[in-house]
Amino acid sequence: MKILITGSNGLLGQKLLHKLRQDFSVELIATSKGENRVSIKEGYTYFDLDITNNNAVAKLISIEKPQVVINTAAMTNVDLCEDEKKACDALNVDAVKYLADACEKIELIGADVKESYLDQFKIICLIDKNKKNEALLLIEILREQELSNKFFDNKINYLLGVSSKEDKKIDDTNLLNFYLSSIAISDFNYIP
Repeated sequence: MKILITGSNGLLGQKLLHKLRQDFSVELIATSKGENRVSIKEGYTYFDLDITNNNAVAKLISIEKPQVVINTAAMTNVDLCEDEKKACDALNVDAVKYLADACEKIELIGADVKESYLDQFKIICLIDKNKKNEALLLIEILREQELSNKFFDNKINYLLGVSSKEDKKIDDTNLLNFYLSSIAISDFNYIP
């Protein structure tokens, strides 16, 4: 299986890279903006990739044709997102669309998976931007369509302030749930 990771120089990207490079059934592609800052250089191929550049994303994905794309690149500093909204939207919204579009062109993502995943990601972004009413509306729509799950609901309810009980469960079955775990647990510590 060929897996492409974006944001491989970041904390989450590096953790995934180190875990997946040990699996010899995986052909691993690591990407990040600038030079490779990961200490171990074996077990994967590295590409300098700015995911806010639509053409660069489309070109790399069309050439490499990964079966799985894991996007760990994000602007997560809330204060910085407030100060630099254009940069935040470029990396956290536009780049995700570029990745999804490029994957769709090589028929990597089915429409049902893409829409549900992107809607859940959009809810997290709305909460991050303090647009809680819009987030609540979207989550209710997902629940009505039965596209939500208990883990996602519990974490979102905590982030929205609907529930004051912090759920310490970490879900690493997909990147979205792993990221949600990292932002909804105050003392987040992941040991694979």
